[in-house]
Amino acid sequence: MIIRPLISTDVVEAVALNNAEVPHVGPTDQEHLTRFLDYPGVVWVVEMDDALTGLLVACEPGSTYESTNYRWFDERSDDFIYVDRIVVAPSAQGLGIGRLLYDRLAEAYVGIARQMTCEVNLDPPNEASMAFHERMGFRHVATKPDGLKTVALLARELG
Repeated sequence: MIIRPLISTDVVEAVALNNAEVPHVGPTDQEHLTRFLDYPGVVWVVEMDDALTGLLVACEPGSTYESTNYRWFDERSDDFIYVDRIVVAPSAQGLGIGRLLYDRLAEAYVGIARQMTCEVNLDPPNEASMAFHERMGFRHVATKPDGLKTVALLARELG
């Protein structure tokens, strides 16, 4: 298993990986995904057996990213890393890839950011994701409407 930055030849496969997990994550397309490469933060993929099995997209404060959930954190702090999406292929779920991605991100940002932040759908519910985030040490900091859904905004202290 290799965690590495997204490269241009990964984009089509990464978009397909992401969109196979909608509505648990927001849909994306090639333009939207590659735009993250221009924001401060990281876009990582997990490669196993020559296939992408994971994706993590995270933005630092001060980005021009338009997500209302990202903006909620950005308006309140300049000391966080916001996880916009984390996706693990169904065939690779249960192998610890999500935990590994979060742990790697925490290691990369300890001493740089005070918190790792994200959101999880409450309505429609994503109970598996909420349970995972709670196990990873995230706490519920706010609830907000987000278009046709409602999300829990979560934070985990780093350090």
